Amino acid sequence: MATIANIINVNSEFTIEYSSFSMDSAVLKIWVYSGTQGLPSAYGLPITSDSNDRPFEATYTLSSKSVSIYEANVTTVRFSVAELVKDFIVSELGVDYITNGNTVWVDYQLEIVQGASSQYLAAIQNLGVDGYEYTLGAGGFDKDNVIRMSNRHILKNVSESIKIPVYRNGMISYAFEKDGQTISSGTTADFLESDEVDDQIVYISNIASNVDSFRDRVLLDGNSVFESSECLKALEYEFTPFAVDSVNITYEDFTSISGDNTKTEIIKIENITECKYEPTQVTFINKFGAYQSLWFFKNSRRAMNVKSDNWNRRANEYFVGYTNRRTTMKYNTQVQEKITLNSGFYPENNNVVFEELVQSDSVWLWTNPTDNTTVSQPIPVNVTSTSFEFKNSRTDQMINYTMEFEYAIHKLKSL
Repeated sequence: MATIANIINVNSEFTIEYSSFSMDSAVLKIWVYSGTQGLPSAYGLPITSDSNDRPFEATYTLSSKSVSIYEANVTTVRFSVAELVKDFIVSELGVDYITNGNTVWVDYQLEIVQGASSQYLAAIQNLGVDGYEYTLGAGGFDKDNVIRMSNRHILKNVSESIKIPVYRNGMISYAFEKDGQTISSGTTADFLESDEVDDQIVYISNIASNVDSFRDRVLLDGNSVFESSECLKALEYEFTPFAVDSVNITYEDFTSISGDNTKTEIIKIENITECKYEPTQVTFINKFGAYQSLWFFKNSRRAMNVKSDNWNRRANEYFVGYTNRRTTMKYNTQVQEKITLNSGFYPENNNVVFEELVQSDSVWLWTNPTDNTTVSQPIPVNVTSTSFEFKNSRTDQMINYTMEFEYAIHKLKSL
Protein backbone atom coordinates (compact mmCIF):
# COMPACT_ATOMS: atom_id res chain seq x y z
CA MET A 1 0.00 0.00 0.00
CA ALA A 2 1.30 3.41 -0.94
CA THR A 3 1.68 5.87 1.93
CA ILE A 4 1.31 9.61 2.00
CA ALA A 5 3.84 11.84 3.78
CA ASN A 6 2.99 11.69 7.48
CA ILE A 7 0.47 14.37 8.42
CA ILE A 8 0.07 15.81 11.92
CA ASN A 9 -3.28 17.50 12.57
CA VAL A 10 -2.24 19.97 15.27
CA ASN A 11 -5.77 20.38 16.66
CA SER A 12 -6.01 16.69 17.55
CA GLU A 13 -3.96 14.35 19.69
CA PHE A 14 -0.71 13.16 18.12
CA THR A 15 1.36 10.76 20.22
CA ILE A 16 4.85 9.45 19.51
CA GLU A 17 5.18 6.03 21.16
CA TYR A 18 7.93 3.43 21.33
CA SER A 19 8.12 0.07 23.16
CA SER A 20 11.14 -2.12 23.82
CA PHE A 21 12.39 -5.06 25.91
CA SER A 22 15.56 -3.13 26.75
CA MET A 23 14.93 0.55 27.47
CA ASP A 24 15.37 2.66 30.57
CA SER A 25 14.38 5.99 29.05
CA ALA A 26 14.16 7.92 25.79
CA VAL A 27 15.03 11.37 24.50
CA LEU A 28 12.89 12.92 21.78
CA LYS A 29 14.15 15.77 19.62
CA ILE A 30 11.68 17.71 17.50
CA TRP A 31 12.43 20.22 14.75
CA VAL A 32 9.55 22.52 13.71
CA TYR A 33 10.39 24.83 10.82
CA SER A 34 9.24 26.37 7.53
CA GLY A 35 10.85 26.68 4.13
CA THR A 36 12.76 23.80 2.50
CA GLN A 37 12.55 20.40 4.15
CA GLY A 38 15.77 18.99 5.62
CA LEU A 39 17.28 15.68 4.54
CA PRO A 40 16.23 12.51 6.42
CA SER A 41 18.48 10.63 8.82
CA ALA A 42 18.78 6.83 8.74
CA TYR A 43 18.53 4.37 11.66
CA GLY A 44 21.47 4.71 14.00
CA LEU A 45 22.55 8.10 12.66
CA PRO A 46 21.71 11.17 14.76
CA ILE A 47 20.93 14.52 13.20
CA THR A 48 24.19 16.37 13.83
CA SER A 49 23.99 19.38 11.51
CA ASP A 50 21.56 21.74 9.85
CA SER A 51 20.04 20.75 6.52
CA ASN A 52 18.32 23.18 4.16
CA ASP A 53 15.97 25.20 6.41
CA ARG A 54 16.06 22.73 9.30
CA PRO A 55 18.41 24.14 11.99
CA PHE A 56 20.93 22.06 13.88
CA GLU A 57 19.43 22.85 17.28
CA ALA A 58 16.15 21.04 17.92
CA THR A 59 13.06 23.15 18.61
CA TYR A 60 12.15 20.87 21.53
CA THR A 61 14.08 18.24 23.47
CA LEU A 62 11.90 16.00 25.64
CA SER A 63 12.91 13.11 27.87
CA SER A 64 10.91 10.40 29.60
CA LYS A 65 11.52 7.31 31.68
CA SER A 66 9.97 4.16 30.29
CA VAL A 67 7.09 2.42 32.05
CA SER A 68 5.50 -1.00 31.76
CA ILE A 69 2.08 -0.76 30.12
CA TYR A 70 1.26 -3.73 27.96
CA GLU A 71 3.05 -6.78 29.35
CA ALA A 72 5.89 -7.82 31.60
CA ASN A 73 9.44 -7.01 30.47
CA VAL A 74 8.15 -4.56 27.85
CA THR A 75 8.52 -0.86 28.60
CA THR A 76 7.04 2.08 26.71
CA VAL A 77 7.54 5.81 26.31
CA ARG A 78 4.90 8.23 25.02
CA PHE A 79 5.18 11.86 23.98
CA SER A 80 2.21 14.10 23.11
CA VAL A 81 3.42 16.73 20.65
CA ALA A 82 0.44 18.24 18.79
CA GLU A 83 0.14 21.25 21.11
CA LEU A 84 3.87 21.96 20.75
CA VAL A 85 3.60 22.05 16.96
CA LYS A 86 0.42 24.14 17.01
CA ASP A 87 2.35 27.08 18.50
CA PHE A 88 4.11 27.48 15.13
CA ILE A 89 0.97 27.47 12.97
CA VAL A 90 -0.03 31.00 11.93
CA SER A 91 -2.92 31.00 9.47
CA GLU A 92 -3.14 34.16 7.39
CA LEU A 93 -5.33 34.59 4.33
CA GLY A 94 -4.23 37.07 1.68
CA VAL A 95 -6.05 38.48 -1.30
CA ASP A 96 -4.17 36.03 -3.54
CA TYR A 97 -5.50 33.09 -1.44
CA ILE A 98 -1.95 31.78 -0.95
CA THR A 99 -1.24 29.98 2.31
CA ASN A 100 1.10 31.73 4.74
CA GLY A 101 2.31 29.83 7.79
CA ASN A 102 -0.57 27.35 7.52
CA THR A 103 1.79 24.35 7.28
CA VAL A 104 5.13 23.50 8.92
CA TRP A 105 7.69 20.74 8.66
CA VAL A 106 7.92 18.53 11.75
CA ASP A 107 10.94 16.21 11.96
CA TYR A 108 11.62 14.12 15.06
CA GLN A 109 14.14 11.54 16.20
CA LEU A 110 14.11 9.21 19.21
CA GLU A 111 17.22 8.27 21.18
CA ILE A 112 16.66 5.03 23.16
CA VAL A 113 18.71 4.85 26.37
CA GLN A 114 19.68 1.58 28.07
CA GLY A 115 22.13 1.93 30.90
CA ALA A 116 25.24 3.76 29.68
CA SER A 117 24.52 3.14 25.99
CA SER A 118 22.03 4.63 23.57
CA GLN A 119 20.68 4.00 20.08
CA TYR A 120 19.21 6.48 17.61
CA LEU A 121 16.13 5.53 15.59
CA ALA A 122 15.60 6.84 12.07
CA ALA A 123 14.34 10.44 11.91
CA ILE A 124 10.67 10.70 10.94
CA GLN A 125 9.54 13.59 8.75
CA ASN A 126 6.02 15.00 8.90
CA LEU A 127 3.84 17.81 7.63
CA GLY A 128 2.04 19.73 10.37
CA VAL A 129 -1.31 21.23 9.29
CA ASP A 130 -4.01 23.27 11.03
CA GLY A 131 -6.51 20.40 10.88
CA TYR A 132 -8.21 17.95 13.20
CA GLU A 133 -9.61 14.42 13.37
CA TYR A 134 -12.81 13.12 14.91
CA THR A 135 -12.53 10.67 17.78
CA LEU A 136 -15.68 8.87 16.59
CA GLY A 137 -16.41 7.53 13.14
CA ALA A 138 -14.02 7.34 10.22
CA GLY A 139 -10.52 8.55 11.01
CA GLY A 140 -7.62 6.47 9.78
CA PHE A 141 -7.11 7.16 6.10
CA ASP A 142 -9.49 10.12 6.04
CA LYS A 143 -6.68 12.58 6.75
CA ASP A 144 -4.64 11.09 3.88
CA ASN A 145 -7.20 11.98 1.20
CA VAL A 146 -5.57 13.95 -1.62
CA ILE A 147 -8.68 16.14 -2.03
CA ARG A 148 -8.47 18.28 1.10
CA MET A 149 -12.17 18.87 1.73
CA SER A 150 -15.12 16.74 2.82
CA ASN A 151 -17.83 17.62 0.27
CA ARG A 152 -18.05 16.67 -3.40
CA HIS A 153 -20.82 19.12 -4.31
CA ILE A 154 -20.06 22.85 -4.34
CA LEU A 155 -22.39 25.84 -4.66
CA LYS A 156 -20.79 29.11 -5.76
CA ASN A 157 -21.68 32.57 -7.01
CA VAL A 158 -22.00 32.37 -10.79
CA SER A 159 -19.66 35.30 -11.39
CA GLU A 160 -16.88 34.08 -9.08
CA SER A 161 -14.11 31.55 -9.53
CA ILE A 162 -13.55 28.44 -7.46
CA LYS A 163 -10.51 26.99 -5.68
CA ILE A 164 -10.23 23.37 -4.55
CA PRO A 165 -7.47 22.35 -2.10
CA VAL A 166 -5.47 19.24 -2.96
CA TYR A 167 -2.37 17.54 -1.63
CA ARG A 168 0.38 18.31 -4.12
CA ASN A 169 2.40 15.10 -4.10
CA GLY A 170 -0.60 12.89 -4.84
CA MET A 171 -2.05 14.87 -7.74
CA ILE A 172 -2.04 13.49 -11.29
CA SER A 173 -4.44 15.67 -13.28
CA TYR A 174 -7.64 17.72 -13.18
CA ALA A 175 -10.10 19.16 -15.71
CA PHE A 176 -12.78 21.80 -15.12
CA GLU A 177 -15.72 21.25 -17.45
CA LYS A 178 -18.83 23.07 -18.66
CA ASP A 179 -21.50 21.04 -20.49
CA GLY A 180 -18.93 18.30 -21.12
CA GLN A 181 -16.31 20.66 -22.59
CA THR A 182 -12.97 21.21 -20.82
CA ILE A 183 -12.53 24.83 -19.70
CA SER A 184 -9.17 24.54 -17.95
CA SER A 185 -6.98 21.64 -16.88
CA GLY A 186 -3.68 20.58 -15.35
CA THR A 187 -1.44 17.51 -15.48
CA THR A 188 1.26 15.79 -13.44
CA ALA A 189 3.80 18.33 -14.73
CA ASP A 190 1.96 21.02 -12.74
CA PHE A 191 2.36 19.05 -9.50
CA LEU A 192 5.99 17.95 -9.39
CA GLU A 193 7.06 17.13 -5.84
CA SER A 194 8.33 20.10 -3.87
CA ASP A 195 10.39 20.35 -0.67
CA GLU A 196 8.87 23.76 0.15
CA VAL A 197 6.37 23.59 3.00
CA ASP A 198 4.01 26.18 1.48
CA ASP A 199 3.73 24.06 -1.68
CA GLN A 200 2.28 20.95 -0.02
CA ILE A 201 -1.37 22.04 -0.16
CA VAL A 202 -2.18 23.72 -3.48
CA TYR A 203 -5.41 25.11 -4.92
CA ILE A 204 -6.59 24.09 -8.35
CA SER A 205 -8.80 26.67 -10.02
CA ASN A 206 -10.78 27.37 -13.17
CA ILE A 207 -8.80 30.56 -13.75
CA ALA A 208 -5.25 31.14 -14.92
CA SER A 209 -4.46 33.92 -12.43
CA ASN A 210 -5.28 34.82 -8.84
CA VAL A 211 -8.17 37.07 -9.87
CA ASP A 212 -11.29 35.50 -8.39
CA SER A 213 -14.12 37.48 -9.91
CA PHE A 214 -15.11 39.37 -13.03
CA ARG A 215 -15.02 42.61 -11.03
CA ASP A 216 -11.52 41.99 -9.63
CA ARG A 217 -10.24 41.05 -13.09
CA VAL A 218 -11.28 44.49 -14.39
CA LEU A 219 -9.53 46.18 -11.44
CA LEU A 220 -6.35 44.08 -11.71
CA ASP A 221 -4.14 46.73 -13.36
CA GLY A 222 -4.99 49.37 -10.75
CA ASN A 223 -5.98 51.95 -13.39
CA SER A 224 -9.40 50.67 -14.41
CA VAL A 225 -12.86 51.43 -13.04
CA PHE A 226 -15.62 48.83 -12.76
CA GLU A 227 -18.98 50.21 -13.86
CA SER A 228 -21.80 48.36 -12.13
CA SER A 229 -25.42 48.38 -13.28
CA GLU A 230 -28.30 45.93 -13.59
CA CYS A 231 -27.80 45.75 -17.37
CA LEU A 232 -24.10 44.97 -16.99
CA LYS A 233 -24.90 42.32 -14.38
CA ALA A 234 -27.25 40.61 -16.81
CA LEU A 235 -24.54 40.69 -19.48
CA GLU A 236 -21.97 39.34 -17.00
CA TYR A 237 -24.19 36.40 -16.06
CA GLU A 238 -24.78 35.57 -19.71
CA PHE A 239 -21.09 35.54 -20.61
CA THR A 240 -19.61 34.65 -17.22
CA PRO A 241 -16.02 33.34 -17.45
CA PHE A 242 -16.35 31.17 -14.32
CA ALA A 243 -19.49 29.05 -14.86
CA VAL A 244 -17.95 25.55 -14.81
CA ASP A 245 -20.27 22.74 -13.70
CA SER A 246 -17.83 19.99 -12.68
CA VAL A 247 -14.19 19.11 -12.14
CA ASN A 248 -12.61 15.68 -12.65
CA ILE A 249 -9.68 15.04 -10.30
CA THR A 250 -7.33 12.09 -10.77
CA TYR A 251 -4.87 11.29 -8.01
CA GLU A 252 -2.89 8.59 -6.26
CA ASP A 253 -5.18 6.76 -3.87
CA PHE A 254 -3.00 6.35 -0.79
CA THR A 255 -5.85 4.56 0.99
CA SER A 256 -6.08 1.75 -1.59
CA ILE A 257 -5.15 -1.78 -0.56
CA SER A 258 -5.48 -3.14 -4.11
CA GLY A 259 -2.93 -3.03 -6.88
CA ASP A 260 -4.57 -0.02 -8.56
CA ASN A 261 -3.62 3.13 -6.68
CA THR A 262 -5.15 5.62 -9.15
CA LYS A 263 -8.55 7.14 -8.47
CA THR A 264 -10.74 9.72 -10.24
CA GLU A 265 -13.43 11.72 -8.48
CA ILE A 266 -15.97 14.11 -9.98
CA ILE A 267 -16.91 17.19 -7.98
CA LYS A 268 -20.20 18.77 -9.01
CA ILE A 269 -20.21 22.57 -9.16
CA GLU A 270 -23.52 24.43 -9.05
CA ASN A 271 -23.57 28.07 -10.16
CA ILE A 272 -26.08 30.23 -8.28
CA THR A 273 -27.41 33.45 -9.81
CA GLU A 274 -28.70 35.76 -7.09
CA CYS A 275 -30.38 38.92 -8.37
CA LYS A 276 -31.96 40.37 -5.22
CA TYR A 277 -29.14 40.16 -2.64
CA GLU A 278 -25.38 40.59 -2.71
CA PRO A 279 -23.85 37.12 -2.02
CA THR A 280 -21.14 37.00 0.65
CA GLN A 281 -18.14 34.70 0.52
CA VAL A 282 -16.83 33.19 3.75
CA THR A 283 -13.48 31.37 3.80
CA PHE A 284 -12.42 29.11 6.67
CA ILE A 285 -9.82 26.49 7.53
CA ASN A 286 -11.50 23.10 7.27
CA LYS A 287 -10.76 19.84 9.10
CA PHE A 288 -7.96 19.06 6.63
CA GLY A 289 -6.12 22.29 7.47
CA ALA A 290 -6.92 23.82 4.07
CA TYR A 291 -8.70 27.03 3.05
CA GLN A 292 -12.25 26.42 1.84
CA SER A 293 -14.95 28.89 0.80
CA LEU A 294 -18.68 28.83 1.42
CA TRP A 295 -21.21 31.24 -0.11
CA PHE A 296 -24.12 32.88 1.71
CA PHE A 297 -26.52 33.96 -1.02
CA LYS A 298 -29.42 35.64 0.75
CA ASN A 299 -30.08 38.57 3.06
CA SER A 300 -27.45 39.93 5.44
CA ARG A 301 -28.02 42.10 8.52
CA ARG A 302 -25.40 44.24 10.20
CA ALA A 303 -25.31 45.39 13.83
CA MET A 304 -22.88 47.01 16.27
CA ASN A 305 -22.05 46.62 19.93
CA VAL A 306 -20.71 49.81 21.50
CA LYS A 307 -19.19 49.92 24.96
CA SER A 308 -17.25 52.62 26.78
CA ASP A 309 -16.21 53.91 30.20
CA ASN A 310 -17.19 57.18 31.87
CA TRP A 311 -15.49 59.62 34.19
CA ASN A 312 -16.84 62.77 35.89
CA ARG A 313 -15.15 66.09 35.31
CA ARG A 314 -15.35 68.60 38.15
CA ALA A 315 -17.46 71.64 37.32
CA ASN A 316 -15.95 75.03 38.22
CA GLU A 317 -17.51 78.41 38.81
CA TYR A 318 -16.69 79.68 35.31
CA PHE A 319 -19.03 77.14 33.74
CA VAL A 320 -21.89 77.47 36.20
CA GLY A 321 -25.11 77.96 34.28
CA TYR A 322 -23.70 76.60 30.97
CA THR A 323 -25.72 73.44 30.38
CA ASN A 324 -23.93 72.57 27.13
CA ARG A 325 -20.67 71.89 29.00
CA ARG A 326 -20.37 68.19 29.83
CA THR A 327 -19.20 66.97 33.22
CA THR A 328 -19.72 63.26 32.44
CA MET A 329 -17.04 62.28 29.94
CA LYS A 330 -16.89 59.14 27.81
CA TYR A 331 -13.62 57.37 26.94
CA ASN A 332 -12.25 54.00 25.85
CA THR A 333 -15.02 53.58 23.27
CA GLN A 334 -14.96 50.21 21.52
CA VAL A 335 -17.16 49.31 18.58
CA GLN A 336 -17.60 45.65 17.64
CA GLU A 337 -19.44 44.98 14.39
CA LYS A 338 -21.57 41.90 13.77
CA ILE A 339 -23.17 40.49 10.67
CA THR A 340 -25.88 37.85 10.26
CA LEU A 341 -25.86 35.89 7.00
CA ASN A 342 -28.44 33.63 5.40
CA SER A 343 -27.12 30.82 3.25
CA GLY A 344 -30.02 30.36 0.89
CA PHE A 345 -31.05 26.82 -0.05
CA TYR A 346 -28.34 24.15 0.12
CA PRO A 347 -28.49 20.41 -0.54
CA GLU A 348 -28.19 18.10 2.46
CA ASN A 349 -24.78 16.82 1.31
CA ASN A 350 -23.32 20.23 2.22
CA ASN A 351 -24.18 19.93 5.93
CA VAL A 352 -20.62 18.80 6.59
CA VAL A 353 -19.28 22.11 5.24
CA PHE A 354 -21.39 24.17 7.65
CA GLU A 355 -20.34 21.83 10.45
CA GLU A 356 -16.65 22.47 9.75
CA LEU A 357 -17.26 26.22 9.43
CA VAL A 358 -18.80 26.38 12.92
CA GLN A 359 -15.88 24.39 14.36
CA SER A 360 -13.13 26.38 12.62
CA ASP A 361 -10.82 28.66 14.62
CA SER A 362 -9.88 30.72 11.56
CA VAL A 363 -12.63 32.35 9.47
CA TRP A 364 -12.61 35.28 7.05
CA LEU A 365 -15.45 37.23 5.45
CA TRP A 366 -14.79 38.83 2.07
CA THR A 367 -15.86 42.44 1.70
CA ASN A 368 -18.35 43.59 -0.92
CA PRO A 369 -16.86 46.97 -1.93
CA THR A 370 -19.37 49.69 -2.74
CA ASP A 371 -16.99 51.79 -4.82
CA ASN A 372 -15.77 50.98 -8.31
CA THR A 373 -12.02 50.85 -7.67
CA THR A 374 -11.50 48.55 -4.66
CA VAL A 375 -11.04 44.78 -4.84
CA SER A 376 -12.50 42.39 -2.25
CA GLN A 377 -10.51 41.92 0.95
CA PRO A 378 -10.66 39.09 3.53
CA ILE A 379 -11.58 40.32 7.03
CA PRO A 380 -11.08 37.99 10.03
CA VAL A 381 -14.30 37.10 11.85
CA ASN A 382 -15.47 34.71 14.55
CA VAL A 383 -18.56 32.54 14.32
CA THR A 384 -20.71 33.54 17.30
CA SER A 385 -23.51 31.06 16.64
CA THR A 386 -22.88 28.71 19.58
CA SER A 387 -25.33 25.99 18.58
CA PHE A 388 -25.91 24.30 15.26
CA GLU A 389 -28.89 22.12 14.39
CA PHE A 390 -28.45 19.86 11.40
CA LYS A 391 -31.26 19.99 8.88
CA ASN A 392 -32.33 17.25 6.50
CA SER A 393 -34.42 17.17 3.37
CA ARG A 394 -37.00 14.78 4.81
CA THR A 395 -38.12 16.93 7.74
CA ASP A 396 -36.95 20.39 6.66
CA GLN A 397 -37.51 20.10 2.88
CA MET A 398 -35.53 23.15 1.72
CA ILE A 399 -32.38 23.52 3.83
CA ASN A 400 -30.99 26.95 4.68
CA TYR A 401 -28.89 28.21 7.58
CA THR A 402 -28.68 31.56 9.34
CA MET A 403 -25.38 32.25 11.09
CA GLU A 404 -23.97 35.17 13.04
CA PHE A 405 -20.39 36.41 12.72
CA GLU A 406 -18.49 38.96 14.78
CA TYR A 407 -15.60 40.88 13.27
CA ALA A 408 -12.36 39.82 14.96
CA ILE A 409 -11.03 43.39 14.84
CA HIS A 410 -12.52 46.47 16.46
CA LYS A 411 -14.20 48.90 14.07
CA LEU A 412 -13.29 51.66 16.53
CA LYS A 413 -11.07 51.65 19.59
CA SER A 414 -10.48 55.07 21.07
CA LEU A 415 -8.33 56.12 24.00
